[in-house]
Amino acid sequence: MNIDQLKYFCAVCRYQSFSKAAIEMNISQSSLYKQIAHLENELDVLLFDRSKRQITLTVYGENLLNDVQKIINDYDSMINHLHQLKVEMNSQIKIGILPLISSFNLFQTLNSMKQTFPNLKIDFDEIEEKDLSTKIENNNYDILILRETKNPLLHEYHKIKLFSDHLVALVSLENKASHLKELSLNELNQSSILLPPSYTTISNTFIDTCKKAQIEPSIIKYGRLETLINIVEHSSNDIAISTKKSITAFKQKQSKIKELTPRISCDVYLYYHKKDRHISQIISYLTSIEQS
Repeated sequence: MNIDQLKYFCAVCRYQSFSKAAIEMNISQSSLYKQIAHLENELDVLLFDRSKRQITLTVYGENLLNDVQKIINDYDSMINHLHQLKVEMNSQIKIGILPLISSFNLFQTLNSMKQTFPNLKIDFDEIEEKDLSTKIENNNYDILILRETKNPLLHEYHKIKLFSDHLVALVSLENKASHLKELSLNELNQSSILLPPSYTTISNTFIDTCKKAQIEPSIIKYGRLETLINIVEHSSNDIAISTKKSITAFKQKQSKIKELTPRISCDVYLYYHKKDRHISQIISYLTSIEQS
């Protein structure tokens, strides 16, 4: 018994005709007769009553038909699944990511994903937050790795927290706050604060938290993190705010990292489309991160 014989059986049942079934199954009528006869011999029953002008199912054929249809449906589903997997294994996955790779060792986990799917092509696209909406609209990303955002374009994406992170302060060794173990938001009132660019989640999170706490820094300056760290190391007054992971990626010679109270979370999330065709690769990637 093979799957083709079962499909031939269903075709004859559907048309109640060997000639019509043979045309649909692209087989000669004589060959179709032989295949059905082989099936009947193996099962040791007659499946069709051929004594009448129109072919009808015997009681054995009627009982077999439902089971055969289930088998064919399962078989087709299996073949489709394998075909989809083959396409995924030999396709490209596009990842949009903030400049976070070095801070969170993402290359290691991506290499693990590459080993699991050796034929998978991984396309990175580094995204600045100011360009996020445009990038999402113009690119069919399979994965986005971002700090938590309320961007409405992500409403069809699932999100999973990859890494915990939080805001900290960087102060000069000459700053009067350098001896403190931690800084409260109240101690930043009327301070000169240095922040990453105003469009970033880091800056917006800090400013929103200050507003809720009715804290008003006297001066707020914006710049890239390397610039902010350099300013702090040569100034006793300025205090830089960024995430702990970002700041610790740089060596501080004349400054210290101070925890903020209350703690201000700024976590990193993986976003993936709810209907993404690469779901098996995404699950593999998440597993590699959990194990790293």
